[in-house]
Amino acid sequence: MSLLAPVSRILRMGRSAVQVARMSTSLPRAAFKEFTMPAMSPTMEHGNLGQWKVSEGDTFSAGDIILEVETDKAMMDVEAQDDGVMARIVVPSGTKDVPVNDLIAWLAEEGDDLSQVPETKGASQPPRDAPKGAAEDAPKQAPTPASSERPNEVPHGTDTVHVTKPTFPSVLRLAHERGISEPEKVIQGTGRHGMITKGDVLAYLGDIKSAYGTAQVHHTTMSELSGAKRDGAHAKASQPAYTPLSASEHRRLVVAGLASLGTAPRTPAPPATYAAVLEGYGAPKAPAPPRPSTAASALAAFYEKL
Repeated sequence: MSLLAPVSRILRMGRSAVQVARMSTSLPRAAFKEFTMPAMSPTMEHGNLGQWKVSEGDTFSAGDIILEVETDKAMMDVEAQDDGVMARIVVPSGTKDVPVNDLIAWLAEEGDDLSQVPETKGASQPPRDAPKGAAEDAPKQAPTPASSERPNEVPHGTDTVHVTKPTFPSVLRLAHERGISEPEKVIQGTGRHGMITKGDVLAYLGDIKSAYGTAQVHHTTMSELSGAKRDGAHAKASQPAYTPLSASEHRRLVVAGLASLGTAPRTPAPPATYAAVLEGYGAPKAPAPPRPSTAASALAAFYEKL
């Protein structure tokens, strides 16, 4: 018995060592983070995904732009808060009316096993409240044939839209949905400073005939702004015909003007004296005492003689 005790102890130690080795070789579970739809304003409830700037498996650093979100006012960039890896994109680019705080992607850390990303339901699966057989019973729509009236038909959807000039968000979204990756090279802009408008894109695709829609192109000249250009009949009725003056009439008008200048009264200017120039700059003079009248002085002299 004394000899078997050490042997059994050795066997137990070997069995525990094998168990520890098996536990050490198992892969650790990766800690994935949910990336939800951000709210770009306090009143925002839904938004459109413009374009993902990173693909699945790409690494990014804090401060990098990973997503574009389109609001009702402009296209805004979403920056990463921490370093990480894009594990899986749940909501693809170009999706519209995504509720705020809904899951749109899974983030991981560098070195994590991306094969362990949690399973997520895509847009093609039926909603939670719908019965299980609703998706199977729904009839499949047959693909509609392409219209022959659109010569510039392009494939739907593109991953990136490359522009070098300021572009309207509606133009970027339309180009992304209709598969125009470089609109500046194929579309001539009719907007201010040559900017591409939504009408330009629709006219290029053949959806409308003109980039201006139902409005008519009209170029206004300076004569129209000043009111010089009028209707011919109205101008003839309101303005008399101009008759040039003869040479004798011109001379008569000149002589009459010269004669009126010669008969105009002239007021001589006051003489410029030194006292007149300094009159307004000196101290005001004290008023002179009143002088007695001649009758009063004669009466006073008569009383003195008495």
